[in-house]
Amino acid sequence: MSLDPHSQEGDGQGDAPQPCQVLLVPVSSAAALGLLGIGGLPPQPAMPLGRTALCEDLPDSSPGRMTGESNPASSGHEGGQVQVQSDPQPVVARRKRRVGALCAAERDERRKERNRRSNRNFRERQKKLIAELENDAKTLREAMKELELKNDELRRENEALRNYPQRMGAIGEGSSLATPPPDPPEPR
Repeated sequence: MSLDPHSQEGDGQGDAPQPCQVLLVPVSSAAALGLLGIGGLPPQPAMPLGRTALCEDLPDSSPGRMTGESNPASSGHEGGQVQVQSDPQPVVARRKRRVGALCAAERDERRKERNRRSNRNFRERQKKLIAELENDAKTLREAMKELELKNDELRRENEALRNYPQRMGAIGEGSSLATPPPDPPEPR
């Protein structure tokens, strides 16, 4: 039996495929013939308008899966054609994904959400730190003003004490009260 669908061989039953017969169908016409989802072609997700695709709706993009865009040598396509088996038995269900496996869209969305949350937390921490630093700077400025005032007061007092002996000396030259009498010696 020939694998070419254009050959004239047959068993007299017309063009109907027989069980377990292999046909070569161009990938471009597989959708028109309703063969998507058969023999390794990914089914087209049928979604109502306004609904976004979920992971369950998207075709599996595992490395061993045959698609119309993959390399013909590695996926079994020959010159843009796909082998389609018309087997009466149901096609084996897709390989189940491991627990926790995400499709690319979900993974990207989760990554973006993590980044948004991380950026928001960073901005909040930064605002708190800036507010704390501004508060510390304000407190330090107030303390510095108080210390400058106290320093000026002490400077004036120090200057007055330096000038005190000179004033007392000028007053003491005319009176005997300028110098106190010496202390008596202590008995032994």
